[in-house]
Amino acid sequence: MNQKENSLLLLKPTFKERLWGGRQLSKFGYPLPPGKIGECWGISGHPHGPSEILNGAAKGQLLSEVYQQHQDWFNHEHQSSFPLLVKIIDAQADLSVQVHPDDHYALNHEHQLGKHESWLVLHAEAQTRIQLGHRAANLARFKEMVGRQQWEQLLIYDTIAQDDVIDIKPGTLHALCAGTMVLEIQQSSDVTYRVYDYQRLDQQGQLRQLHLEQAYAVTTIPHQMPSKAKLNRHLLNTLQTLVQHQHYTITALGLDGNTPFQYHYPRYRLGIVIEGDITIGDQSLIKGNHFILTGLQKEVMVSGHGWVVFVESAVKR
Repeated sequence: MNQKENSLLLLKPTFKERLWGGRQLSKFGYPLPPGKIGECWGISGHPHGPSEILNGAAKGQLLSEVYQQHQDWFNHEHQSSFPLLVKIIDAQADLSVQVHPDDHYALNHEHQLGKHESWLVLHAEAQTRIQLGHRAANLARFKEMVGRQQWEQLLIYDTIAQDDVIDIKPGTLHALCAGTMVLEIQQSSDVTYRVYDYQRLDQQGQLRQLHLEQAYAVTTIPHQMPSKAKLNRHLLNTLQTLVQHQHYTITALGLDGNTPFQYHYPRYRLGIVIEGDITIGDQSLIKGNHFILTGLQKEVMVSGHGWVVFVESAVKR
């Protein structure tokens, strides 16, 4: 098998229609299906939207299959399923106020991983905000305020701007609001517990399901403020660490078009070009391309003009 041919895997994204979605993902050059498209699942082994490999020996196969069949490409993690999920989210309306469980609760109740997620804000309209946290001092007060629909008193909102980085632990009450596009890095999980959905109706004219009992069980009370950072646009030709914890590490690389960057990676990496044109090895990539640098190589030359985000799984072998 040609090692070089399989050192960089290009991935075909899948798209999800959402009540709050729009058409802004077309700015990444994606051929969107009809409807309100809220999510691009760019790198996914999750059964609700697995990615297809577009090149190399595994062309035409699903990432979930390749992960199991070619463990040497993934540094022999020996996990039951691919551990991470990379999305781009287009919020043209407010998302529901929601919360995600941790691994312990999710594995016991949903038979999948919990959801620790991180956002890099790609675009935010003027006056856009984010819902992040609550004011309840204890569970009894939280239940009381939810039951009385005291959302203005309960919910905390914050400002948001392009290049903000927000790391959202399981148990954090949160919602993206209208006019926001984010790159979302998360554990491979599709578990969301809705707490408040503005009395919206779905396409069948029904209220969407809430998950209050689950939310009461997993919401962190009192609220703990998430970690925040900022992508430094002036720091070029240098790898910036944006998020680092027990599930994954997120880094970003900005290139000025003049100086190639020798990228060392002892373990496989996920990647997405969020801006410009990038060449990795001999592979040309454009804005919106999703890829995986497999464990078959340990370094590669990166050049071009733009920005690329890398993600390393922190799963222990």
